[in-house]
Amino acid sequence: MARPIETYSGYCADERPTRFLYKGQSVEVKRILSQWREPDAECFRILGDDGQLYRLRHEKVQGEWLATKT
Repeated sequence: MARPIETYSGYCADERPTRFLYKGQSVEVKRILSQWREPDAECFRILGDDGQLYRLRHEKVQGEWLATKT
C-alpha cells in the first residue's frame, strides 16, 4: 500500500513533500512554489506533475498531512 505522503528528510524529518496521494492518484511534487509556517503546521503550495496546484499542510501535533487542490 502506498503512503499518502512521501517526504524528503534531510536535516530534520519530513522536511518537504516529494509525492502524495490525492483522491487515489499519485502526484509527484514538481516544484514547491511557497512554504510557510503556521503555529501548529508547516504548509506548502506546490505544482504537481499533473499540472495542478495543491496546498499541503503538515499538522505537527497529529503528524498528519492534508492535501487540497487550489
